[in-house]
Amino acid sequence: MKIFIENKTKYETQSIKDFLKPIVEHEAMLDYPTVFECYHKKSNILGRAYFGVVYSSKYGRHYGVKLNFPKPEVLNERKDLIVKTVIHEYAHCRGLKHKDIRGGGCVVNDIDTSWFPKELTLNMKMASVKVPRDLRKERYEKALKKLKEVEKRSIRYAKLVKKWQKKVRYYEKKVKA
Repeated sequence: MKIFIENKTKYETQSIKDFLKPIVEHEAMLDYPTVFECYHKKSNILGRAYFGVVYSSKYGRHYGVKLNFPKPEVLNERKDLIVKTVIHEYAHCRGLKHKDIRGGGCVVNDIDTSWFPKELTLNMKMASVKVPRDLRKERYEKALKKLKEVEKRSIRYAKLVKKWQKKVRYYEKKVKA
């Protein structure tokens, strides 16, 4: 069983993978890998699944589930709702419609999550610190470098002009004589 995470949230990718792994082991059919596309847009928990098995050039045949993770404050209170949402979306991957899903159809709150380990949490990504750059200095150095290159070319072209002027003068003398 493989899990691929396309993480566009503020949570660590490995933390999301560890959180989703028990759900995948409990619910998924293990013949194809699962690709989770994780987003962080709104305060509520949303899910969307591809109906059945899909194909992409990056992952081959796989189950696809899109999840919208809430803010950390909401997540801590409603962690079980994420588990229920993932189970619900896996049912769609298996080809079930809302009327066929066990636990009351599309009512996500009726799904049993007592088997899920309560100690699993999602950790926030560490904030990356950008080192400030002096762009003016970088651009100045680049301009100096380009100026030297152009000066080299202009000297070369000046020498070529002198060479051909010398040849023209030589042949003008020969033609006149």
